[in-house]
Amino acid sequence: MVAASVMSEDEHQAALSVIARHGGGIEDGRGSLALAQAEIHFDNFGREGTDVEITGDIDSALDVLFELATAGRLVVMNTHERCDEPELVVTSAEAHAQALASNEPDSELPLTLADNPLQFLVALLPGHPKAKN
Repeated sequence: MVAASVMSEDEHQAALSVIARHGGGIEDGRGSLALAQAEIHFDNFGREGTDVEITGDIDSALDVLFELATAGRLVVMNTHERCDEPELVVTSAEAHAQALASNEPDSELPLTLADNPLQFLVALLPGHPKAKN
């Protein structure tokens, strides 16, 4: 998963607060967050092209990922090899409006608003079993 937009300083601090609240940390753009059944790794955090890798059970990381994307007003794109047609996803009306107003993303990919964790999961991993319910 890649965050395709740059956060403002306030958004960056809000996202760092989410990570810290869940026991993780970021230093020089790199860090991780260990959850009960998953680990989230960050590279280039706070910069365009932030890479987020989830190991373990994505379902157990979903609420934190949604909270992080919302706090940072991130435009998120799934880069997993199982995702045939990637799309850009935001988690709030504010992030959606911000992405459209800034002409970001400048691509042919659709921009989707997912306003709850399940919609977020379905948009990022359409082949996930929960996406079929």
